[in-house]
Amino acid sequence: MTEARSDALARAERRVAEVTGAIDAPAIVAEWNTDGRIRSVNDRFCVATQYSREELIGRHFEEFAMVAGTGDAGQNLAEAIRSGVTWHGEVQLTVRDGSIFWAGATVVAVRDFDGEVEYCIGLWSDITELKRAEAAAHRLACFDPVTGLPNRQGLIDDVLPHLAAESATRDASEALVVIGLDNFREINDALGYEQGDELLRQVSQRLTTAHPDIAAVARTGEHEFCLVLNELSAEPALAEAEAEVLMRMIRRVLTRADNVSELGATSEFSAGIALCGAEVEAPHLALERAEIAMHRAKDHGMNQTRVFLPEIHSEMVARLELLADLRQAVRRDELQLFFQPIVDDTAFVSGYECLVRWFHPTRGLVMPDQFIPIADQTGLIHVIGDWVMRRACEQIAVWGTDPALAHLSLSVNVSARQFKDPNFANRVFSIVRQTGADPHRLRIELTESMFHVDLEESVQRIDGLRRAGIRFALDDFGTGYSSLAYLSRLPVQQLKIDRSFVGRIGEEPGDAAIVLMILGLARTLGLQTVAEGIETEAQFDFLREHGCSSFQGYYFGRPAPLQAT
Repeated sequence: MTEARSDALARAERRVAEVTGAIDAPAIVAEWNTDGRIRSVNDRFCVATQYSREELIGRHFEEFAMVAGTGDAGQNLAEAIRSGVTWHGEVQLTVRDGSIFWAGATVVAVRDFDGEVEYCIGLWSDITELKRAEAAAHRLACFDPVTGLPNRQGLIDDVLPHLAAESATRDASEALVVIGLDNFREINDALGYEQGDELLRQVSQRLTTAHPDIAAVARTGEHEFCLVLNELSAEPALAEAEAEVLMRMIRRVLTRADNVSELGATSEFSAGIALCGAEVEAPHLALERAEIAMHRAKDHGMNQTRVFLPEIHSEMVARLELLADLRQAVRRDELQLFFQPIVDDTAFVSGYECLVRWFHPTRGLVMPDQFIPIADQTGLIHVIGDWVMRRACEQIAVWGTDPALAHLSLSVNVSARQFKDPNFANRVFSIVRQTGADPHRLRIELTESMFHVDLEESVQRIDGLRRAGIRFALDDFGTGYSSLAYLSRLPVQQLKIDRSFVGRIGEEPGDAAIVLMILGLARTLGLQTVAEGIETEAQFDFLREHGCSSFQGYYFGRPAPLQAT
């Protein structure tokens, strides 16, 4: 540096010192042509950094300060100074004690008469508390408070773009895996939210340590987690196979016997896999594809893994269209009740089971197995279930005015989601009261799977309705598991023998033996029995001979509108 230039800088420093010394903000003067070494600081800057003036003079500010932003933020500052543009940004300073001091910075370049940058002035304002508040807000918005994992927003905004940038230079591919705990809601309802939260924490801990190729884990829904798998093969077919192998390993990790399995939720979970290929333009699209595949796995019986395929997306679109049509059908009253007769051992009609049918204006007849699962998954089943219950009770009330028909009972199927609604019993009571139906003529059919988690609560709900005269039947008996463990505790009056056993009477000795066992069990417990799916006289004779109470099937009549029965 020439002597003249040095004198000019010294004079400038004195002028700046006079100005910055009066400013209530940290300030420094740096000589740009000697690589930005600090030439002067004011007292506020020394207080902020906990360094003395002597310790700061001559040091490069980047020794303890970092320009915040992307990787080229520092270069942008240098370009601004060289071009004489005032620069505004954020700087992170490391204080002597190791703590972080955040500053909002303004840097101005001062030129000499020749147009050369003579020095630059930097003014700092303390924004540490603001940055802490921003970090807290970001954590609240982007992290799950229960598990501490990134949430859906954090996964899309932060995790996936960061991982994509890291993997751009590698000859490998990534996949997203969405895991949905199949029984979490039942566990949460039965054991309480504290146990449910503890379960989620245990699952998150297992997932984050399950395998080195899991680059990130996020909680993307109430009982859903997303795994980011990296270092997969660049060949899509191989990558899919590798992801499925990893999923089998993860299943073993989550179902390992300990506190998690004792809670009973992670023995079954559905998973969807989606590769993050070049055609996936945005992170949320890959996540949506994995979620579509996961829901597809749930639709096929749960506790399965599915890989996203274009045809799966088409099926999901068709499903959404069917759901939209179903909502319209409820509003337009397109649903109808069909009735299938139930007879006694003399083939005399003692009642009916009512079955809902949907007549779509363009699709034609839509069977229950096509739309009831969709209604159940979306909650629309409550509206449809109440409609069925009201129509059934109205029919019971009509029969009650005719002495020749007053003996008829009517069975109504209720799904697990309907039955577990806390307001279910009150809604049934209200409908019975409003329609004037005889509650003794109403029978509610439930399935065994409804009682595997919250048996005590289910018993109380049944018992309350039973005391009002409503009767209960256990539908599809013999197809569930652990039935004998709780059957004696359920206040039901009737067992319905599943058609899968009845249909093979005379063909499969094992099925006939199961039917005889169920009939014997019912006699021991004092329960009535209804055999479903009877199609031949031989089946009817066998069941009647061995003490079955009631009978139902095509042999006696197909489901039909009441006026046609």
